[in-house]
Amino acid sequence: MKYTKEEKIAWAKQYLKDGDIDAPSECKTKSQRKHFANHVHEWARMLQKCGESYFDPHYREHSLDEKIEAVVYADKNGAVAASTKYLIPRNNIDIWRHKFHTQGIEGLQSKPKGRRPKMPKTETPKDPPKQGGADDRLVESLLARIAELETENGNVNGVNTIDIQKILNLKHAWEFIVDPDVVSCPSDYPLLCYITRLINEGFYTNGRSIRRIPVVIGGSSYVPPIPEESKVKMEIENILQSKEENIEKAIELTLYCMKRQIFVDGNKRAAILFANHFMIRHGLGLLVVPEHEVSEFKKHLVTYYEGKEEDTIKKFLKEKCWRQF
Repeated sequence: MKYTKEEKIAWAKQYLKDGDIDAPSECKTKSQRKHFANHVHEWARMLQKCGESYFDPHYREHSLDEKIEAVVYADKNGAVAASTKYLIPRNNIDIWRHKFHTQGIEGLQSKPKGRRPKMPKTETPKDPPKQGGADDRLVESLLARIAELETENGNVNGVNTIDIQKILNLKHAWEFIVDPDVVSCPSDYPLLCYITRLINEGFYTNGRSIRRIPVVIGGSSYVPPIPEESKVKMEIENILQSKEENIEKAIELTLYCMKRQIFVDGNKRAAILFANHFMIRHGLGLLVVPEHEVSEFKKHLVTYYEGKEEDTIKKFLKEKCWRQF
């Protein structure tokens, strides 16, 4: 929906005065109302920062260097800070960041204006349809299951913006751990931190930092203690250096990271990806919670948080979630 300069300024002033605002009648769904509220918050912030001139129509073309500088700054400090510093709408910066992280510098280069000339049609032989291999199906299943574990308030099919961001982050994190150069790296604490940073991108300025505040776990009376970085490093290393079989180590890494709640958010997602990096590195396959087993897994996980039936959830993961190629 398009709004005039006067409407944007009026809504921004009302928000600054009252701290809240009612969405217009054309915003019929919850998603549309939330989207409108985000816009008003941005308009109010820029009205305070730049004044009413910010809302004047401007169609300046940004150079490649300007885009890269804004993206780099946003990756380090967040999109809001970059928008304020460079006086560029946050939506533009979000689009540039997405293009840069998925297409590289080429994605930020300006495209030629106008319609492309028509090319003469040529008949080319059609390739037979490709059949997705077991690896492809396992990867798709893994991403779906990871999203299921962490999506509590709505589902991806509902096009919830938070869920979409989580899925994009998971896609980037998955692409990262299967990169050949990353597969050759050890599954250690720094790698876990970087995976968590990718997972929490857009939600926390420094999503890879160790947790410094208390947290609670829904459905469980277990309260994770505040983690100590040196102790976490040592405990992860102890798991890796144990004499257990590699599949047992992978399962232990998964459960340790989930229960320890090392980070403020994204612990279950990071734990699964971290363990799968270890498994891929050692040629073990993947840990995939089947769709019909998700509820059962959550029950076992809560029991495990309470310090009970540790062997049960380990047996469950090994027998029902271990997919070998």
